[in-house]
Amino acid sequence: MPVVNVNSPIMTQEERTQWYRELAAAASSIRLIHPLVGSVTFAAEDFRGLQHAVFHLLAEACTPRFEGDLEAFLAASDQHRLSIDTTPGSVIKISYKTYAGYTRLHHQIGQILKHLRILERITAMSLANLRVVAGEAKTPDTEKRAYATSKTHIDVWAGEPNDIVHLWIPLAGDVERTTMDLFAPPERLFTEGWLRPLDNYEAAEGLVTDPPLDLNLSIGRALLFDGSCPHRTRRMQGATRISMDVKLLRKPFDATTQFASSYLAVEDIGVWFS
Repeated sequence: MPVVNVNSPIMTQEERTQWYRELAAAASSIRLIHPLVGSVTFAAEDFRGLQHAVFHLLAEACTPRFEGDLEAFLAASDQHRLSIDTTPGSVIKISYKTYAGYTRLHHQIGQILKHLRILERITAMSLANLRVVAGEAKTPDTEKRAYATSKTHIDVWAGEPNDIVHLWIPLAGDVERTTMDLFAPPERLFTEGWLRPLDNYEAAEGLVTDPPLDLNLSIGRALLFDGSCPHRTRRMQGATRISMDVKLLRKPFDATTQFASSYLAVEDIGVWFS
């Protein structure tokens, strides 16, 4: 059973929709493609800075340190020539080798959130997940995990806060075939009390019946989607995708509350990652 999620009361669907409407009205770079999903266009300087921070982190995560450009990194990944310490969910682990790189990455994320007018509308953010997602799963057992990202899910079921917003950024590689499916939240999610931790993602099997949203994904264009939107990683015999995701909290944040991820209050972001 995941960590108990205690940040209640749960935001209503209308409260979530209003948050997106207000953000889109304030930030010209965010366009709503669904009441609970925004398409985010970065300033060119912000995206270059993010890619630069990510590439240095990718190089540092390899054993031995990777020497080459981003295209060479993707090719080496597709040919299984890289040794990177990742979680079963393809996230590069924080370690003594990657600590400095993750620090640079979080500084860049903080700047982007400020420029997008998001930072002033949240109370906390999670540590970022930088993922190197292969075109095929590592092993069959990877897909059998209780909280495997290839299963349709919301992160609340794995013990995350019920008011989260996801910022998901495809950074490089094959985003068309090693992709993400995103679904509108089914009405039952709110009316039947599904915004709570579950023992595994299969416990909600059959809850999502509609087809995924048409996202038209591309490198450099991010998605800002509500934590009530089910999603999954989908592999279609493609190549490696590099993406980053971070979870944002909208409600008052209590640092003593435990969730599946680690969160940092907004007022502390500059202290830790300046």
